This record gives sequence, C-alpha cells and structure tokens, in this order.
Amino acid sequence: MMMQENTIVPTNDTRDLERALWLSKLTPASRNATIASLRTITSTMGRDGVLSVDELEAILLDPSAGLRAQLGERAAQLLSDARRALRVWADEPIRWLAVNLRGRIPTLRDAQQAAGLTMGPDDAKRATSALEGLASAEQSTTADIAATEATVSAIFKRLSPEDLDCNTRKTFENKRSLCLRAVRLVDCSRKKVRKSDLANMSEAAKRALTAVEERLKEHETSALAIARRFVLFADHFGADLENLDPGLPFSFYEAERSNFSNSHEEKLRRFVRAWNEAATVTGLARELPTPTLPVHRQATVKWHDVPECIRAPLDQILENAVSAKMECAWDDLVSESTDEEYAEFGIFGDDEGDTGPEDAAIVIEPGTRKNWRDAAKRAWHAAQEDHRITSKPSSLEKLFDTSIAKAMVVAARKARRARIEASGETWNAKEKGRYEHSLVETLCAIARHIGIDETRLSALEEFKVSIDPMVVATKLKKDGTKTRVYTSRRIGKRHKVKLARFSEESRLRRYFEAPGELWKMACKGLQKGRRPNKEHIALARNALFLRISQYTGPLRRTSLVGLRHEGDDPHLILPAGSGPGTLIIPAIETKTLSELHIQIDPETVKMIKYYITHFLPEARRLAGVRACNPHLFPGYPMKPDEASKHAPGIGHMCKEKANNTFRNQLWRHFRIDLNLHVMRHLAGKIILDQDPSAMELVRILLDHRRIETTQSYYAEVNSIIAQHRYLHLLERSQRSVLAKVNFKIVEDPACRNTG
Repeated sequence: MMMQENTIVPTNDTRDLERALWLSKLTPASRNATIASLRTITSTMGRDGVLSVDELEAILLDPSAGLRAQLGERAAQLLSDARRALRVWADEPIRWLAVNLRGRIPTLRDAQQAAGLTMGPDDAKRATSALEGLASAEQSTTADIAATEATVSAIFKRLSPEDLDCNTRKTFENKRSLCLRAVRLVDCSRKKVRKSDLANMSEAAKRALTAVEERLKEHETSALAIARRFVLFADHFGADLENLDPGLPFSFYEAERSNFSNSHEEKLRRFVRAWNEAATVTGLARELPTPTLPVHRQATVKWHDVPECIRAPLDQILENAVSAKMECAWDDLVSESTDEEYAEFGIFGDDEGDTGPEDAAIVIEPGTRKNWRDAAKRAWHAAQEDHRITSKPSSLEKLFDTSIAKAMVVAARKARRARIEASGETWNAKEKGRYEHSLVETLCAIARHIGIDETRLSALEEFKVSIDPMVVATKLKKDGTKTRVYTSRRIGKRHKVKLARFSEESRLRRYFEAPGELWKMACKGLQKGRRPNKEHIALARNALFLRISQYTGPLRRTSLVGLRHEGDDPHLILPAGSGPGTLIIPAIETKTLSELHIQIDPETVKMIKYYITHFLPEARRLAGVRACNPHLFPGYPMKPDEASKHAPGIGHMCKEKANNTFRNQLWRHFRIDLNLHVMRHLAGKIILDQDPSAMELVRILLDHRRIETTQSYYAEVNSIIAQHRYLHLLERSQRSVLAKVNFKIVEDPACRNTG
C-alpha cells in the first residue's frame, strides 16, 4: 500500500541535507559520521536540531571562535564533515531528489526520474523501459509501486523471463540489474541496522524504541530487531511517529516479508503488539495496523484434540490394517517351523493345526490411513463449530451423518473462498472442490467398513455424489430414471497451469539447460579442491533428478528419492567402466505393481558415478546416516510410518523435502515453476508435441496401467496438438489447390471503348 503523493514545498533545511546524504554514494562510515556531525552542529546552535542550508553555509564560511569553543576538541572534524555534506548538496540531481522525496516513500516513477538525472542517456532509457515493464507485469503503474530495494527484489522473485518479454535468462537478469540500479538512487531504507544508524536517529525515534524495548522479554530479540528496523525505516523517510501515514507501516511489512521466511510473520506480529502497547501507555507514537496472516486452508486441528470415544475405535481399526506393498523385512515372514530348511526359505506349513477364526485385516496404504484420520477430525471439528448441529457426535458411529458431512464441506469451502479472494481472484460458487469431495468420500469408506445402517450410508453416498466435481450433467432415461454423466479424469488444475506454460520455447529451453547448469554449479567447488556443502549436494541431487527424468525415465517421486545403488537389491546396475547402465525397480515398489526395467545412458551413468564418489560420502555425513546406507539420496523420512520401512540410519530422503528443494532451486536459478510430479507430465507433453499418436508410448513411459488414464490426463494437450495438426494440413491443402488453379482476367473490348 502506497502513501498518497502530496505537493512538496522545498524547505532546504538540514533534514533535506541528511536525505541527500542517504541518496549519495558515500560509504556507510562516511555517511553516518557526516550525519552525526550535522546533528551535533545543529543541536549546538539551539534551533531544535534544524537549520536552513543557507544558515549552515554562512556558519561554515566563517566559523566564530565561540562556535568552535562550543563544539570542543572535535570542532575541526565536525566542520569538515559539514562541508562534505554541502558538497553533496551541491549536486543538483541529488538535491532535487532529496527535496521531492521528503516525507514519503519513493515510487518507481521517482526512480525513473532519478535515472534520467544521473545515468547516461542509453542506460536511463533502458532503465525507464525496464521499470515500465516491471509495473506492467504487476498490472500496475510506476506511480503505485514503492521504489525500495526490498519491494522490487520481492517482485522479481515471483516473475519469470516471459513476464517481462525476455527470451533468455541473461536478458531477464539485465533488466533486474537495471531496475535495482535505478531504485537504489532513491531508496533510503536499509535492511541491516548499525549502531551508528541508531545513534543518528531523532530523539523522538529513540524514545519510542526505548518504550518498545522495555515491553519485550529478554529472549524476544527478533521482535526487538524488527522494532529497530521500523524506527530507522520511518526516520529515514522523515515520518512523524505521532502522526504516521497509513501507508508507511504496510510498506515496511512488505519489505520485511520480502527479506525473511514465512516463520517471520509471527515475530512481526509480536513487534506490532509491543509497539501498540507502548503507544497506548506513553503516547509517543501512533498505533500500527496488525499485519494480515496468510489464509490457511482450514483451522489447525490435531488428531489428539479429537475425543477418545471417536479417536480410539478408528485407531484400533488402523492398527490392524495392512498394506498391499509389504513394509516388513523378509525375516518377519520366515516361519517358526521346527524344520530349519523350511524356516530359512519362509515356507509355512499348516501342521500346527487351526488357530481358530480370525478377522481379515483391511488393506490400507499409509497415505490412506492419514486420510481416514484427517476426514474424521475434520468432521468432528465441523460438528463442534456449526451451530446448526445440536446433537454433537459422541461416538465414531454418530460421526457419519449427512448434516455433519454438510458442515464439513461448508467449512472447507469457506476456507477455499477466503484463499481465492485473498489472492485477488473471483470466487465461483458453482465450482465444486476436489478436496471437499474427497473428505466425504473418505467418510463413506470408513462408514462402509464399520458397517453403519444402510439407510444412513445411502444418504451419505447420495450427498457424496451430489458434490462430485466429476459429475457434469444429469440425463433422463427412457424409463424415467435419472443418470449422471461423469467427465473423464483430468490432470489437476494447478498442475495443468504449470504444464501449459511450457508451450513457450524459451521456458522449455531453460528446462533442457537446467541439469547441465546445476551440475556445473555443484562441481565448481570440487574443481577448486573444496569439500561440498549442503547447497552443492542439493544442486547435484537436483541435477540428477532432471537428468534421470529427461534421459532415463520420468519416475515417480517415491521411486526417485528411494533409488539404491548398492546392497542386496540395488535399483542401479552400473558398469565397471564406461557405457550404459540399467535401472530396475521391483513391482512391489511401484504404484502399479509392475516392474520397471530401463536403460541408463552413458552420460547419466558418468554423472551418477561422480556423485557417488564425490558427493555421497559428504551427504551421508551431513544426514547423520550409517556408512552402509545403500540409498543414492540418504536421509531421514519426516513421517513415522515411512521411518518404519528402514532400519535407523538406512533410510532415504523424504519426497516432500526433496520436492521443495527441487522446486525452489529451479525457480531461483532458471525461473521455472516445476515440481517433481509435474516433471513426469512434462515428459508426456514433450512426446505428444512431437507425435500426437504416441499415446501408448507415453503410457509405458509413465507406467500407467490403462491407456484411458493417459488419454484423460492429456486430453487438453491432445486437443491443442490436434488443432495445430489441422492448421498444418489445412495450409498444405491450400498450397496444393492454389498451385493447380489459375485465375485469368479477360478484358472486355466494349468496356475499353466505354472507358
């Protein structure tokens, strides 16, 4: 939020002179010393710390003996610093900017004017154009965007080269450098606070900071650092703390968010609370508006918050559940038979007799267990919060009611609406949500398993179908009954948007360049004899992710992070010398329960061997795993159910952490919005762009069970490709026909005579 521009009346006093010093190219030490000297001289003159520039020039022209005596032993140094300030003031562009920027945050338009005053003609023209493009990409104008380095850097963090009409990353970086160079001409804010900066603040700012500091606890150092930055931020812009402009705090919040992580938000709110307490008690400053928190999907509900009468029965069901993919070791399957040979090979006999009837365990994957608990706790929380539900559930069976399911869907839709509107999008009430439907679908699965009344289950199933986003219409049959029309399964909305962006050749080119560039960055330290650190290992890991996906096969995230290069059952079979290798993933470790057998090209084999030799030992040490860990990407899983698959120190990196690092590095270095899952879809899109008839090839490559799954995922891609093929054939037909048909105009002699 920007402050309104007011008509500036030049005052030409020492406050303008200080602003000119902040806008100058002086070193921080020289600038702080000069500002301190100016304030010492003005306070000595007894003018409330402010002198006009004309008065200061007259004083420095012929300093009196009395003034020198008042300034003390450092009089010569103080007067010399003041003369340096006047030399800065003599620079006309800096003087003009200092006067016109007083009391407000500069905008990109101010940066454009500063570029025209101080840069060369060519650089000024390019900087002005770059700033215009930046404002256009934000769907705004240069007069509405703050020209602070923090704000502009935050904008560039979320832009890609295509947003600024750049075909290469180098052009994008050049525009970024030009914009920041122009912004620094008018930006007086500072991210780091020095002691000398605090010493040079106004007395009102010092008193306000002291009042806030007294209300913070000893361990709240982050909130204190924010308070110092805010006071200095306001002081640099000449703001009156007792009458703050509403736009200044919001500009400061934006600057803080651009420089720190999301966890910094709570510290920012703690600073605001302490500031407002001090403002209420002392009256030294105006209260600040509370920074808005990000919109979460729903309220945070922990499983242990759910009453035991609901939690315990479901936990008992899930404890007895098994997985289709065996998560136990071979030793756990070996019979305790007295026959040693049978026991060694896990052959079970039935000579011990019948052990009695036993209930069969349900087959549930670890992810499904989490979904069951999530649906149960969401249903319970919705029932507690919704005033329309008078009879609160007191057991697991009473949780499966249509009214509770409706309350759960309403809560989820409210959160989705708040998130959409907060991002500036328009809420569509008719759009059905997949998440809401999956919650009700999971409730139905639990209800079906525990065997609730058929009437209640039918009502719940009917409500589930009514909110199904896959239902597109209702048709009336000849016999008078209604039937629902389902759409085919499609790729998710967010992933579809990410995938569509790769229709631009410039973005696709950076994707192909990414593995080699990341590998060069990872190996740069090794070439200088240095030991790789965490960042180098992450770069090498992500380079391998890209290389394997592009040249070997687009594996799923779980298979990719769990690759084993040694041990009893390695996935990677690498040659002793140069040449191709083999990647084998057993059927039990794949989603479709079908074995993957893929050839690895020689260049990828070379990269994997180099990684194992130079990066893997350090990766094991930093991850704190055992030296015999067989995984290519060692680490500890984040979830307890995943940790149970491997012995301590033998696990691999979790897919969530690997995916986040992969996505962040691709965006930081290449401005590519891509994650490990969309990278699989991208492999299919690249094939279909070249050959739309290669759907079976994509099915095999992506390891889909049915061709219908592949066709539904790439329905949009196929329609675009079909359109391109149609235009191509249409143009070829036009050329063929027009080449054979000749038009000849015969002039009528009668018309010639008439003319």
